[in-house]
Amino acid sequence: MRLPRANTGGPVIDAPEGGPKRGVRYLLVGAVNTALGLTVFTSLQLLLGEQLTYVGVLLITHVVGVLVAFALYRWYVFRVTGHVLRDLLRFWSVYLAGLGLNVVVLAVGVEVLHQPAVLVQAAVFVGTPLLTYVGHSRFSFRRKPALPVDAGQPSWHQPDDNHEPSPRTPRGAFPVPAVQQGPVASRQPDVR
Repeated sequence: MRLPRANTGGPVIDAPEGGPKRGVRYLLVGAVNTALGLTVFTSLQLLLGEQLTYVGVLLITHVVGVLVAFALYRWYVFRVTGHVLRDLLRFWSVYLAGLGLNVVVLAVGVEVLHQPAVLVQAAVFVGTPLLTYVGHSRFSFRRKPALPVDAGQPSWHQPDDNHEPSPRTPRGAFPVPAVQQGPVASRQPDVR
C-alpha cells in the first residue's frame, strides 16, 4: 500500500483514501511502540538490573521509545512535514510530562506497593495513550489552519453589514464605503 504525500503545511491530514483514520493509526503505532517499550524495558531490566536502577532502565527505554514513536507518529499518524526540530521538541515535551508521571507511578508501585517494576511499567504503558494523543494532536504536530475562504475569496474580501458593494464594484474587490453628500450622510454608494 502506497501512502499519500505528506502534508506540507495547513491542517493535519486525517483520513487518506484507503487508509485507517488517524485515531486508528495512532492506536496501531501506540501498540507497536508499547510492545517495543516493554521489550526494551524488560530486556534492560533483566540484563542491567544489577548495574542500573529501574529509573536508569526507564530513562534508556524512554529515549529509544520517543525517537521511534516520533518517527512513526510524524510519518504515519499525523503525516506532517517541515519543522522537524520544533516538532521533536514539542513531541518530547509531551513525553517528558508523561515520563514525570511514569517515574512517580513506578516509584510508588515498586517502593510503596512492593510490586515488580515490569508489572508496574506495563500498567503505566496501558494508561498513557489517551493523554499523549491529546498532547500530540493539539500541540506536537499542530499546524496553523488554512485561511478561511468563502466562494473562492478570502474573508477580508467579503462585504459586511457596514459596507455594501456598489453595482460598479468588481466581484471580489474591496467594497466601497458610504460617501457623505452635503450636510447629511447617505448610506447609498455613489453610482454615477
